Amino acid sequence: MLRYTNVVLTIEGFLAIAITLILNYILVTKLVSKAKQEKIYMDFFIKIIPLIITAITFCFIGWMNISSFGMVMFWGIFLIMVYNAIITNSLIKIQKGKEK
Repeated sequence: MLRYTNVVLTIEGFLAIAITLILNYILVTKLVSKAKQEKIYMDFFIKIIPLIITAITFCFIGWMNISSFGMVMFWGIFLIMVYNAIITNSLIKIQKGKEK
């Protein structure tokens, strides 16, 4: 995704990747442990709204290091939303179908 969006990677960008991985781990752990996935999605993304706003703001800062962090974080959060809504949610439904 980063390659196609023309994002410049810096050390701060790699930090954003690490933070995104941690956020994804937290979300997947909550999804697997709870029954109502829709409520978990809304609660999770409402809680990270300040992080999303910060990432978008950092995208427009002229300093390359901070801009890289913001762009990588924005696309990372976007991918977390799309991936977990489509793939993880489908896998959890399949697993629950097998358990019945």
